[in-house]
Amino acid sequence: LLFVPLSKFTKTVPEGASTQVYLAANPGKGGSYYIDCKAKTLKGAPTDMAKADALWQVSEKLGGVQFQL
Repeated sequence: LLFVPLSKFTKTVPEGASTQVYLAANPGKGGSYYIDCKAKTLKGAPTDMAKADALWQVSEKLGGVQFQL
């Protein structure tokens, strides 16, 4: 009974994998955020480099690793 209303928000396995397969087969397509095989422009928090740096530092601390970039 719940599957019918939720089907609007879900994808099949092939549909869900299609963007990853598309990008793997097209190495020149990278560095962007993709949805349904199309590059999308990010707005707001995802473009805030201070927040990105803070998230990176917290991730390193919680993971117990440090990456030299």
